[in-house]
Amino acid sequence: MFIDRNDAARQLADAMTPLRGQRLLVLAIPRGAVPMGRLIAQAPGSDFDVVLVRKLRAPHQPERAIGAVDETGWRCCRAEARPQRPAAAQAAGPIG
Repeated sequence: MFIDRNDAARQLADAMTPLRGQRLLVLAIPRGAVPMGRLIAQAPGSDFDVVLVRKLRAPHQPERAIGAVDETGWRCCRAEARPQRPAAAQAAGPIG
C-alpha cells in the first residue's frame, strides 16, 4: 500500500517510467491532488495541468458526491445518481 499521498504519487510515477518519451498529459484536481499530479508528471516528463471542478451534491446529503461539473459546464454523474424511468416507460419508447 501507500505510506501517504506523496508515496502513492512516487509509486505511480515509477510505474509510468516505460511511458517516458510519449506525449502524456497529467491532470489534477485541487484539494490535495495538485502536488501529487506534479510529482507524477515530472517522472516521465509529462505535461501537467489542473482541472477545476465542483462537486454535485446529493439532495439532503451535502457530503455525498453524485457527480462533478467542470469549468466549461461539462457534467459527469454516477450511474446510480441518474433518474431511472420505470421499465414499462423504457419499453414503450419516447413519448410524443
